[in-house]
Amino acid sequence: MKKRSIALLLAFLMMVVIFATACGGQETPPAETTTETTTEETTEETTEETTEETAAVQDPDTLVVGSPEISGDWINGFGNSSYDAAIKSLIGTYGTYYSTYGVGPGGDYILDQTTNAKEPEIRDNADGSKTYKFFLNDNLVWNDGTPITAKDYVFSVLFAASPEWLDAGAGTSAGSSLLGYAAYHDGSSKSFPGVKYIDDTTFEVTIDPSELPYFYESALVSVGPDPMHRYTPNLDIGEDGSSLVAKEGYEATEAEIKAFTDRIENNRAAIKTTLENDLKAIEENRAADAEVEDPAEKNYETDEDYEAAKAAAQKKFDEKDAEYKAVLDEVAAGQLDARDISFRSSALEVAQVFRFKPDVTCGPYNFVSFENQTVTVTLNDKFLGNYEGKKPTIKNVVQKQVNQNLNVDLVISGDIDISPGEIEGEKIEKAKAADTAKTTSYPRNGYGMIAFHTDLANTKYKEVRQAVAYLMDRNVFVQNVLGGYGVVVNGEYGLSEWMYADRGEELEEKLNHYTLNIDKANELLNNTPFLYEKDGKTPWDPAKAKAAADENIDSFDYYRYNDKGEQLVINHFGTVENNVTDTVAAEIPKNGKYVGLLYNVTFGDFATLLNNYYNPNVDNPVYTAFNLATSFAVPHDPYYSYHSSQIGNDNIYRVNDPKVDEILVKMRNLDGSEREKYLDYWEEFQLWWNDYMPCVPLYSNEYYDIYSSRIEALNTTPVWMWYQDIVNLKITQ
Repeated sequence: MKKRSIALLLAFLMMVVIFATACGGQETPPAETTTETTTEETTEETTEETTEETAAVQDPDTLVVGSPEISGDWINGFGNSSYDAAIKSLIGTYGTYYSTYGVGPGGDYILDQTTNAKEPEIRDNADGSKTYKFFLNDNLVWNDGTPITAKDYVFSVLFAASPEWLDAGAGTSAGSSLLGYAAYHDGSSKSFPGVKYIDDTTFEVTIDPSELPYFYESALVSVGPDPMHRYTPNLDIGEDGSSLVAKEGYEATEAEIKAFTDRIENNRAAIKTTLENDLKAIEENRAADAEVEDPAEKNYETDEDYEAAKAAAQKKFDEKDAEYKAVLDEVAAGQLDARDISFRSSALEVAQVFRFKPDVTCGPYNFVSFENQTVTVTLNDKFLGNYEGKKPTIKNVVQKQVNQNLNVDLVISGDIDISPGEIEGEKIEKAKAADTAKTTSYPRNGYGMIAFHTDLANTKYKEVRQAVAYLMDRNVFVQNVLGGYGVVVNGEYGLSEWMYADRGEELEEKLNHYTLNIDKANELLNNTPFLYEKDGKTPWDPAKAKAAADENIDSFDYYRYNDKGEQLVINHFGTVENNVTDTVAAEIPKNGKYVGLLYNVTFGDFATLLNNYYNPNVDNPVYTAFNLATSFAVPHDPYYSYHSSQIGNDNIYRVNDPKVDEILVKMRNLDGSEREKYLDYWEEFQLWWNDYMPCVPLYSNEYYDIYSSRIEALNTTPVWMWYQDIVNLKITQ
């Protein structure tokens, strides 16, 4: 698919795919993918143009925050846009509040004093597992006044790790480090001994022996509540304390069974519509090909490509429709009991209703509305405080999409109060010079990047990914995007991380610092199957490529092919009005011609980018390269992003390499006191990463939060954002 192509509608599951956890309903490594306190990384876009203007800020009770496009998913499980994460944190569906362990401004795990009545009891078990017994304060309540009990904490893990949640379309690793996860997750057991309800203020979490020791052990037992009375009103915790059962006396009524089957039929209709739209787009692309002479510029170079695209769309539909039909057959045959029907129906309701209008939450703010790219939340008067017991005082928070070319101007003029995460030097200088604006800065805990799907299309070849890194001067990105407010990085690290502070200087001497080098890129590509001219026989000649490119870069048509006549092409997607996308489009396609690489850059919106990034069509991928930015979660455990077991969950790069699997397991299977050994393995991981190139790191930078002079006490850090610091913020007129 080339730059002018019509983007196909991807991801049949977008209407049903979920991973939800209210108030951190999961243990923290990614129950995120989700990433709450979570190990899920957030994905960001840096300079997307938007169109909505805003009215001047006058209300002393309302904080107005500007942002790029907002997705509108208020529970976890649909990727992790940092803009949605802000609202999820405020309303409590991100795990920021009422978890057993919280994360402080320094990134350390701290026992949440608002949640816990006392320190947990910890015991080592004979089988090698380790159990934490937590004792909750008895005054926690949901925003509807319902008490929060230990059942809600146990339920959060049972719900997120269940096969019923998977059947609803969720991809999640919630609870994966706990005892008995595998059997519960695959449905062979309905009991999950890794969590256990004792009484309304007491519950246990047991870490599986295979997960111990673990360097970030507190993260494994950081659990928050989900509102069981809202999610599954007809279910209860079983007598064993580790399962979900139908409430005593409950039987599914005919109306409830019909409502459940209607949801399944609605999903079948939705994926049928998606198939029809996909096939329509394929036909439109095929028709557009008739106007193009060069096969390399066509959407489908051959009839076989066209037929394959249709077949892939049909196959995706057939597989999912068969799953839905199997469920309907089970219902018709009476094979699902009251518990199963209630659980499955509730999972779909959470995915399709609660996800967009979360009405029962436990954060400092209540969700009010999301209209016209504007989210409004208001104070939850039942909120007891963060891990220190602090509460916000600002009555309302509004986050709205604003024109990202004007975001800092809007702060200066008083139209919005905060524009967080600014990276462009020109805007930063403008804010510093204004009397009506203030700035606070912190080093980024992450980097900007070109991310690859490493097992799809031509980016599955390591040498191709490495070659792309040699086709750009990354310092150009630092200047064009950051105005000099950043540096080039060469690994999976943030400049603020303690590991880099301890070993960064030593590590940098060992890393390959990729620089613009056409000869090196050609050398790498000579180790791929793409060695020939268009006929698939004549050896491709770099001298011919240079001569053709130097003569007329625009009409260049001397690309590499393999012996099957398949072209070396990468399709890249980036957002519009984005300096990073603009720089990618200006640098890589031009330089790619000198090495025989056709590098197509398509511009579009952020939602389309995330859809293609998180939900690739593995049978017929459209794009396999994307410009994004990432910010690491706390703790930063790369296992979830790079271990082969996480493909389909948090391993969005789709890395499948036994070497890194081994390194990652060694890194995490250390006691927290083994700091130097951890650093040794961390360095080994960085060297692997620098060679494997799952993405090209473009820059790491200083973040600047630009805010109005009427705001006091904004103190953000690499892991402590404005929405966490909300408990300290004040508005002065």
